[in-house]
Amino acid sequence: MIETFGTLFLCIGLFFVFSGSLGVTRFEDVYLRLQASSKSITLGLSFFLGGVAILFNQGEVTAKVVLAILFQFLTAPIAAQTIARVALLRGQKPEKMTQALGPAEPASNDGAQQ
Repeated sequence: MIETFGTLFLCIGLFFVFSGSLGVTRFEDVYLRLQASSKSITLGLSFFLGGVAILFNQGEVTAKVVLAILFQFLTAPIAAQTIARVALLRGQKPEKMTQALGPAEPASNDGAQQ
């Protein structure tokens, strides 16, 4: 029974890691790639390591797995936010958002008091 749960967790983790890596290769925008990598790969790694902890069923392995999962959940969002901020500061516009909004129009000062 324990092997079944461990294998199930490994398969779920493999699915999330595969879908995240597929998103990184398929998405055309740096922001969408960051979304795919930071969300699904973090979740996939957590399930994968959870399956390892279930299959090994040792206290030392479980403690290391919990620390690795905690480290991943703390660092992945910070890294993704930092990369997105640098991309925005370098002038990389979000593709999907700019397509949805249409062309930018200059701001006018009609009716503005000076």
